[in-house]
Amino acid sequence: MDDYGASFELWDRPLRDHLAANLLPSEEESRFRPTYELGQLVAFGLFGADYRGHHALRLLLKVLAFAALLGVAFRRLEGAAGAALLAPLRWVTAAFAFALFFYFPNNPEARLTPQELPTVACFLGCLFFLDRREEKDRPLRDDLLALGCFALGLWSKEPNVIPGAVLLYAALAATARGRTRAVSSLRIAYVVLWAHAVMKDAVIMALGGYGRPHLGPAEVAAMAREIPRQVLLGATAPWLPGLFAIGLAAFVWLGARRAATRPARRHSLVLLALALAFVAQYLLLPGPVLRYAYPAAAMVVLLTVIGFGLLLAASPSERGRRRRELALAALALAFALACYRDMTAQFATQYVAGWTETAMLERVERLRAGDPGAGFFVVSESEYDTRVGIYFNRHLPYFTGRHARMGLRSAAALVPRGAYWVTRREGAEGFETVLAVPPAPQPRVMAVSTELSRVARLGPMAPEPMLDAGAPAFVPAPWFVLRRTAAEAPQRR
Repeated sequence: MDDYGASFELWDRPLRDHLAANLLPSEEESRFRPTYELGQLVAFGLFGADYRGHHALRLLLKVLAFAALLGVAFRRLEGAAGAALLAPLRWVTAAFAFALFFYFPNNPEARLTPQELPTVACFLGCLFFLDRREEKDRPLRDDLLALGCFALGLWSKEPNVIPGAVLLYAALAATARGRTRAVSSLRIAYVVLWAHAVMKDAVIMALGGYGRPHLGPAEVAAMAREIPRQVLLGATAPWLPGLFAIGLAAFVWLGARRAATRPARRHSLVLLALALAFVAQYLLLPGPVLRYAYPAAAMVVLLTVIGFGLLLAASPSERGRRRRELALAALALAFALACYRDMTAQFATQYVAGWTETAMLERVERLRAGDPGAGFFVVSESEYDTRVGIYFNRHLPYFTGRHARMGLRSAAALVPRGAYWVTRREGAEGFETVLAVPPAPQPRVMAVSTELSRVARLGPMAPEPMLDAGAPAFVPAPWFVLRRTAAEAPQRR
């Protein structure tokens, strides 16, 4: 039931209010995420309540992000090495990138509305099209695509103005050679988009909107301590931070310091600055949520892939290069196996929670049909209880035409006598348990992935996988329907 009600707030507002909230710097809004709002409108407009369509769209977005990452990696590899890549080196580098990108145990696509996924896809897309425009005499299409990706990435989440400043520099540097009216307009458009986003963020912060209520050295230090765990994957396997350290060191030495040409060195420095900007963005966020680290992790993956690719290209002999290719292929397999459990758990928890909640909602609907005169209530003890009410009061009427009223109370004592209470509590004083909905069993892939990861971890395994904050627990709680048997408490006047 992740964000069942998010789309209704969008559709309840007229288009004029949407435009004013997103365009006018003075509009009082707690968030500035036009890409999120547009994505919600498009996704729910296309797929409605069909979860398969939503997941397919998020998976497509991740595939496009990987394609952009691989394209940027190959271009920067060739630029730093000063020569075209051989086919075997391309294939091994692509396999290594695939393992790091898709088996990395930080999967925002498992959630319904992740802002971090379009951030990565659009910023990588902007880098890709900025790189490709340099190969053409008339790069108008690539210029427009790069500008569109820049805008969508900037509008995905408020803190994106920090890495957006580095990307703005890259865009202005890439278009510096042209002096035509079209190029000048393009450069102005980049500056205006970024300055507008900064103004919106400044207004939101001044009004106490999205962000930290207090930011000090202690809060930044607490976030910094999570970087080895969430970005370098020290919580997944003890040897993974060493893998990233080697790749990053190779990128800095071979890509930024000893690149074949000056432009290639500048491109590498821009990538390094962009990665540092994403790390700075992560340090300023409200808490160490796993998906908050996804943009920084994606940039670390990109630099690591380029670093190991440069190590392959720097091999002095054909025989030595083949040995390094085999070693890198083995590293890709070891990484995938070590991360398999934590990666699988991101989807398994959503799968189990989804089936459990679906069974609960279906049982409640059948109970309502069998007792049409009874009242049904949820008590606002957590966000999941509140979303049960959203499901019955907004979701079902909108997508299925079925009208079913679910009451909302602030305390269990206010539920009327004879009414039903949908809750995660097994029992309560004055209530009898009518039905229980146990959690769905874990999929078999969790047991398989756990054993495979245990072999590749090379150290003791944590009892539970690393999960995103706000996601369902690894062992989700059952649901219950209780019926009030005692008289409700009198309401205070």
